[in-house]
Amino acid sequence: MTVMPDMFEGFLCQDKEENIAVRFEKDLEDKGCYGISYLADQNKKIKNVFFSQKDRKQMMYTFEDDYSNFHLQIDDDCTKEILSELLMIGFYSNVSSQSTLLIHASAVSHQEKAVAFTASSGVGKTTQAELWAKHKGAKILNGDKVFLKRENDGIHAWGSPWSGSSLYAENESAPLKAIVVLEQAEENRIQKLEGLDVLAYVVPHVFFPNWDINCEQAVLTFLDQVFEETDIYLLKCRPDETAVELLASVIKE
Repeated sequence: MTVMPDMFEGFLCQDKEENIAVRFEKDLEDKGCYGISYLADQNKKIKNVFFSQKDRKQMMYTFEDDYSNFHLQIDDDCTKEILSELLMIGFYSNVSSQSTLLIHASAVSHQEKAVAFTASSGVGKTTQAELWAKHKGAKILNGDKVFLKRENDGIHAWGSPWSGSSLYAENESAPLKAIVVLEQAEENRIQKLEGLDVLAYVVPHVFFPNWDINCEQAVLTFLDQVFEETDIYLLKCRPDETAVELLASVIKE
Protein backbone atom coordinates (compact mmCIF):
# COMPACT_ATOMS: atom_id res chain seq x y z
CA MET A 1 0.00 0.00 0.00
CA THR A 2 1.37 3.39 -1.02
CA VAL A 3 -1.81 5.51 -0.91
CA MET A 4 -2.89 7.40 2.20
CA PRO A 5 -6.24 6.05 3.45
CA ASP A 6 -9.32 8.19 2.80
CA MET A 7 -9.72 8.72 6.55
CA PHE A 8 -6.87 11.25 6.46
CA GLU A 9 -8.55 13.48 3.89
CA GLY A 10 -8.97 16.88 5.52
CA PHE A 11 -6.15 16.26 8.00
CA LEU A 12 -3.16 16.40 5.66
CA CYS A 13 -0.74 19.32 5.72
CA GLN A 14 -1.20 21.40 2.59
CA ASP A 15 1.78 23.76 2.73
CA LYS A 16 4.66 21.32 2.21
CA GLU A 17 5.45 17.94 0.73
CA GLU A 18 6.10 14.92 2.91
CA ASN A 19 8.12 11.86 1.82
CA ILE A 20 7.91 8.24 2.87
CA ALA A 21 11.27 6.51 2.96
CA VAL A 22 11.45 2.71 2.57
CA ARG A 23 14.27 0.81 4.23
CA PHE A 24 14.76 -2.80 5.33
CA GLU A 25 15.37 -3.41 9.05
CA LYS A 26 16.20 -6.64 10.84
CA ASP A 27 13.55 -8.45 12.87
CA LEU A 28 14.10 -7.91 16.60
CA GLU A 29 12.42 -8.92 19.84
CA ASP A 30 9.66 -6.50 20.72
CA LYS A 31 7.13 -5.27 23.27
CA GLY A 32 3.51 -4.56 22.43
CA CYS A 33 1.02 -1.75 23.00
CA TYR A 34 -2.29 -0.79 21.29
CA GLY A 35 -1.79 -3.21 18.41
CA ILE A 36 1.72 -1.92 17.62
CA SER A 37 4.99 -3.51 18.68
CA TYR A 38 7.97 -1.34 19.46
CA LEU A 39 11.67 -1.62 20.20
CA ALA A 40 14.12 1.11 21.11
CA ASP A 41 17.27 0.36 19.09
CA GLN A 42 20.21 -0.38 21.36
CA ASN A 43 22.88 1.28 19.25
CA LYS A 44 20.94 4.59 19.39
CA LYS A 45 21.20 5.15 15.64
CA ILE A 46 17.50 4.48 15.36
CA LYS A 47 15.40 6.11 18.06
CA ASN A 48 12.57 3.60 17.91
CA VAL A 49 11.13 0.92 15.67
CA PHE A 50 7.39 0.19 15.49
CA PHE A 51 5.83 -2.68 13.61
CA SER A 52 2.35 -4.09 13.38
CA GLN A 53 1.41 -7.03 15.57
CA LYS A 54 -0.95 -8.09 12.79
CA ASP A 55 1.82 -8.23 10.17
CA ARG A 56 5.41 -7.74 11.29
CA LYS A 57 6.54 -6.89 7.75
CA GLN A 58 4.79 -3.54 8.10
CA MET A 59 6.95 -1.18 10.12
CA MET A 60 7.88 2.40 10.86
CA TYR A 61 11.00 3.86 12.43
CA THR A 62 12.52 7.19 13.37
CA PHE A 63 15.96 8.62 13.99
CA GLU A 64 14.63 11.73 15.74
CA ASP A 65 14.44 12.15 19.52
CA ASP A 66 11.36 14.34 19.09
CA TYR A 67 9.72 11.90 16.65
CA SER A 68 9.44 14.67 14.08
CA ASN A 69 10.28 12.47 11.08
CA PHE A 70 9.21 8.89 10.43
CA HIS A 71 10.07 6.35 7.76
CA LEU A 72 7.52 3.76 6.73
CA GLN A 73 8.46 0.32 5.45
CA ILE A 74 5.30 -1.25 4.08
CA ASP A 75 4.38 -3.56 1.21
CA ASP A 76 1.26 -4.43 -0.77
CA ASP A 77 -0.03 -6.56 2.11
CA CYS A 78 -0.30 -3.52 4.37
CA THR A 79 -3.96 -2.83 5.13
CA LYS A 80 -5.48 0.57 5.78
CA GLU A 81 -6.00 -0.47 9.40
CA ILE A 82 -2.32 -1.30 9.89
CA LEU A 83 -1.16 1.90 8.22
CA SER A 84 -3.59 3.90 10.32
CA GLU A 85 -2.25 2.33 13.54
CA LEU A 86 1.36 3.04 12.59
CA LEU A 87 0.59 6.65 11.73
CA MET A 88 -1.34 7.15 14.97
CA ILE A 89 1.62 5.92 17.03
CA GLY A 90 3.97 8.18 15.08
CA PHE A 91 1.74 11.21 15.46
CA TYR A 92 1.15 10.62 19.17
CA SER A 93 4.86 10.13 19.80
CA ASN A 94 5.47 13.62 18.45
CA VAL A 95 2.59 15.56 20.01
CA SER A 96 2.67 13.90 23.44
CA SER A 97 5.52 16.22 24.44
CA GLN A 98 3.42 19.25 23.47
CA SER A 99 0.80 19.21 26.25
CA THR A 100 -1.33 16.72 24.35
CA LEU A 101 -2.92 13.40 25.23
CA LEU A 102 -5.11 10.86 23.47
CA ILE A 103 -8.24 9.57 25.16
CA HIS A 104 -10.73 6.87 24.16
CA ALA A 105 -13.72 9.14 23.84
CA SER A 106 -16.23 10.82 21.61
CA ALA A 107 -16.54 14.60 21.67
CA VAL A 108 -19.08 17.20 20.64
CA SER A 109 -18.84 20.94 20.17
CA HIS A 110 -21.83 22.85 21.53
CA GLN A 111 -22.08 26.61 21.97
CA GLU A 112 -18.34 26.94 21.36
CA LYS A 113 -17.48 24.46 24.13
CA ALA A 114 -16.56 20.77 23.92
CA VAL A 115 -17.83 17.85 25.95
CA ALA A 116 -15.91 14.57 25.82
CA PHE A 117 -17.68 11.28 26.56
CA THR A 118 -15.42 8.45 27.66
CA ALA A 119 -16.27 4.82 28.38
CA SER A 120 -15.36 1.30 27.40
CA SER A 121 -16.25 0.15 23.90
CA GLY A 122 -19.95 -0.53 23.46
CA VAL A 123 -21.18 1.57 26.39
CA GLY A 124 -22.49 4.41 24.24
CA LYS A 125 -19.90 7.14 23.57
CA THR A 126 -21.03 7.67 19.99
CA THR A 127 -24.68 7.26 20.97
CA GLN A 128 -24.49 10.11 23.46
CA ALA A 129 -22.66 12.28 20.95
CA GLU A 130 -25.38 11.58 18.37
CA LEU A 131 -28.07 12.43 20.91
CA TRP A 132 -26.40 15.79 21.53
CA ALA A 133 -26.27 16.38 17.78
CA LYS A 134 -29.94 15.49 17.42
CA HIS A 135 -31.39 17.33 20.41
CA LYS A 136 -28.94 20.19 20.95
CA GLY A 137 -27.58 20.80 17.46
CA ALA A 138 -24.05 19.92 18.61
CA LYS A 139 -21.32 19.05 16.12
CA ILE A 140 -19.61 15.69 16.61
CA LEU A 141 -15.83 16.13 16.50
CA ASN A 142 -14.96 12.45 16.81
CA GLY A 143 -16.65 9.21 17.78
CA ASP A 144 -13.81 7.21 19.30
CA LYS A 145 -10.40 8.89 19.77
CA VAL A 146 -10.06 12.48 20.90
CA PHE A 147 -6.91 14.51 21.46
CA LEU A 148 -6.86 16.92 24.41
CA LYS A 149 -4.36 19.71 23.78
CA ARG A 150 -3.24 22.87 25.53
CA GLU A 151 -4.02 25.90 23.38
CA ASN A 152 -3.57 29.62 24.09
CA ASP A 153 -7.06 29.89 25.58
CA GLY A 154 -6.99 26.65 27.57
CA ILE A 155 -7.42 22.94 26.98
CA HIS A 156 -9.18 21.98 23.74
CA ALA A 157 -10.78 18.75 22.57
CA TRP A 158 -9.67 17.98 19.00
CA GLY A 159 -11.18 15.66 16.45
CA SER A 160 -8.81 13.25 14.73
CA PRO A 161 -8.73 10.88 11.74
CA TRP A 162 -8.82 7.90 14.11
CA SER A 163 -12.52 7.40 14.75
CA GLY A 164 -12.83 3.63 15.28
CA SER A 165 -16.07 2.25 13.88
CA SER A 166 -17.80 5.63 14.03
CA LEU A 167 -18.21 7.92 11.03
CA TYR A 168 -17.25 11.12 12.82
CA ALA A 169 -13.80 12.64 12.34
CA GLU A 170 -13.49 16.42 12.13
CA ASN A 171 -10.29 18.46 11.97
CA GLU A 172 -11.73 20.97 14.44
CA SER A 173 -11.53 21.74 18.14
CA ALA A 174 -13.34 23.57 20.92
CA PRO A 175 -12.39 24.55 24.48
CA LEU A 176 -13.03 21.61 26.79
CA LYS A 177 -16.01 22.17 29.10
CA ALA A 178 -16.27 18.74 30.71
CA ILE A 179 -15.26 15.10 30.55
CA VAL A 180 -18.16 12.73 31.13
CA VAL A 181 -17.63 9.08 32.05
CA LEU A 182 -20.56 7.01 30.85
CA GLU A 183 -22.25 3.99 32.35
CA GLN A 184 -25.45 2.37 31.13
CA ALA A 185 -28.38 2.47 33.56
CA GLU A 186 -32.17 2.23 33.71
CA GLU A 187 -32.42 5.67 35.31
CA ASN A 188 -30.36 8.81 34.71
CA ARG A 189 -28.04 9.90 37.50
CA ILE A 190 -25.05 12.21 37.48
CA GLN A 191 -22.34 13.05 39.98
CA LYS A 192 -19.22 15.17 39.86
CA LEU A 193 -16.07 13.11 40.37
CA GLU A 194 -13.37 14.23 42.76
CA GLY A 195 -10.00 12.99 44.02
CA LEU A 196 -9.22 9.33 43.57
CA ASP A 197 -12.51 8.71 41.78
CA VAL A 198 -11.25 10.85 38.89
CA LEU A 199 -8.19 8.63 38.56
CA ALA A 200 -10.19 5.43 38.82
CA TYR A 201 -12.75 6.40 36.20
CA VAL A 202 -10.69 8.36 33.66
CA VAL A 203 -7.13 6.98 33.62
CA PRO A 204 -8.15 3.58 32.15
CA HIS A 205 -9.36 5.41 29.03
CA VAL A 206 -6.18 7.44 28.42
CA PHE A 207 -3.63 6.14 25.90
CA PHE A 208 -0.12 6.27 27.38
CA PRO A 209 2.93 6.29 25.04
CA ASN A 210 4.80 3.76 27.16
CA TRP A 211 7.35 3.08 24.42
CA ASP A 212 9.16 6.27 25.51
CA ILE A 213 9.53 7.29 29.17
CA ASN A 214 9.80 10.99 28.30
CA CYS A 215 6.60 10.91 26.24
CA GLU A 216 4.81 8.97 28.95
CA GLN A 217 5.91 11.42 31.65
CA ALA A 218 4.77 14.36 29.52
CA VAL A 219 1.31 12.82 29.19
CA LEU A 220 1.11 12.19 32.94
CA THR A 221 2.07 15.79 33.65
CA PHE A 222 -0.52 17.14 31.24
CA LEU A 223 -3.15 14.73 32.55
CA ASP A 224 -2.72 16.29 36.01
CA GLN A 225 -3.44 19.68 34.45
CA VAL A 226 -6.54 18.33 32.72
CA PHE A 227 -7.82 17.03 36.05
CA GLU A 228 -7.14 20.36 37.77
CA GLU A 229 -8.81 22.50 35.10
CA THR A 230 -11.72 20.36 33.91
CA ASP A 231 -15.01 19.33 35.48
CA ILE A 232 -15.37 15.56 35.32
CA TYR A 233 -18.66 13.73 35.79
CA LEU A 234 -19.99 10.20 36.04
CA LEU A 235 -23.22 9.92 34.07
CA LYS A 236 -25.25 6.76 34.53
CA CYS A 237 -27.81 7.07 31.83
CA ARG A 238 -30.35 5.87 29.35
CA PRO A 239 -29.66 6.28 25.61
CA ASP A 240 -32.27 8.99 25.11
CA GLU A 241 -32.97 12.72 25.26
CA THR A 242 -33.47 12.71 29.03
CA ALA A 243 -29.77 11.96 29.52
CA VAL A 244 -28.88 14.91 27.29
CA GLU A 245 -31.12 17.28 29.23
CA LEU A 246 -29.78 16.12 32.60
CA LEU A 247 -26.16 16.64 31.59
CA ALA A 248 -26.91 19.97 29.87
CA SER A 249 -28.58 21.27 33.03
CA VAL A 250 -25.52 20.43 35.13
CA ILE A 251 -22.74 21.75 32.90
CA LYS A 252 -24.41 24.98 31.80
CA GLU A 253 -22.80 28.25 32.86
